[in-house]
Amino acid sequence: MSAAGDSVSGQSRTDDLLFEISRIAPEVAAGYEQIREVIAEDGALSAGWKALLVSVCATARGYGEMARAELERGRAAGIGDREVGVAAVALLLARGEELTGRFVDIAGGLSGSGSARPASDLDAEAYFLSYLGVSSLPARMAIMSERVPEVFAGYHRMHHGALAADPGATKLGELVLVALNAAELQREFVRIHAATARKASATDDELVEAIVCAIRVVGVAAWAAGAEGLFPDG
Repeated sequence: MSAAGDSVSGQSRTDDLLFEISRIAPEVAAGYEQIREVIAEDGALSAGWKALLVSVCATARGYGEMARAELERGRAAGIGDREVGVAAVALLLARGEELTGRFVDIAGGLSGSGSARPASDLDAEAYFLSYLGVSSLPARMAIMSERVPEVFAGYHRMHHGALAADPGATKLGELVLVALNAAELQREFVRIHAATARKASATDDELVEAIVCAIRVVGVAAWAAGAEGLFPDG
């Protein structure tokens, strides 16, 4: 089936599901459709970016057909190879090779056009202090630096390449990780990446919409974890 066919199939399956639910609980179906419309339309985030976030979340949960349909919807809404590449490199940093490989397969490969991202001109400790805007390394990083310095050096190279080497991509990369962690109910990682997304100019409205994208994949549980990560002081 073509990517366009997958998109139509995914839409039809959801429509069929909501019809079945509406026969038992019409308000549930109508409420879900209302949420789905928010995700499908331009808002604080573009419809294309939101489709990409849903695709990443669906990939992480193993829902390949949904991921493929949403990525196709995102492309139709205007995202291109650059945005898909931003998501892929963020995934390799945060979730390793297997999940990234699934996403790249769903995307049909990555474009190699454009200039390669440069290396950092800071050493690992100086880089993370600057990126996080802190005076000392968080414990998780300090332990890595002390115990496995080669891993810390590799992590530095990956983190810079994924989230800092291309300043125009930093916000989207961080939003990808906010949505992904909401879909996995990881509120502490939502908090961490929300903080750095804000440093990259993401607004609270954009962060909220990134969390809402995860609802399509894991339900309102994503909001509970995500909102507490975004606004830990309530």
